[in-house]
Amino acid sequence: MTALSPALRACVLGEAPGWLYPLITVLLAVRAGRALRGLIKEAVEATTALACRIGEYVVGGSVQREILRNVTGATVLLADISGDGPNVYIEIGAARAVDVPVALLRKGPPGRPSFMLRDQQVWDYGTDAELLGRAVRVSYPYRRYFLSGG
Repeated sequence: MTALSPALRACVLGEAPGWLYPLITVLLAVRAGRALRGLIKEAVEATTALACRIGEYVVGGSVQREILRNVTGATVLLADISGDGPNVYIEIGAARAVDVPVALLRKGPPGRPSFMLRDQQVWDYGTDAELLGRAVRVSYPYRRYFLSGG
């Protein structure tokens, strides 16, 4: 069974600061073109009934701070670890530090992730269609948990 992140728990109990609203989010850190990211966002939102945010649409005084706030307040982080993107690893580290579940996506053949991520499931994909399918599959349990009340 999927555990509630501390941020979600605070929202449910009404103890969350205002910047955590809307109530729950799925944050996408996915390496894909704008059109594909939009499709993934729509599919995950339709599957989970949760608001889905993509980092490039974050606004605020300090974009970096807002991204970290979104990461630490997310219900789940879908992160693409294809290639060597240091920003994605920073986001993963921030999420793991506050117990936000992380779903790791990676393009290419199966392989071992970085040492600090070896305790996490990696969802490998080869095509854009597989990426979309993996994103929907890993986000689905969060819908079921939230709607069923645990």
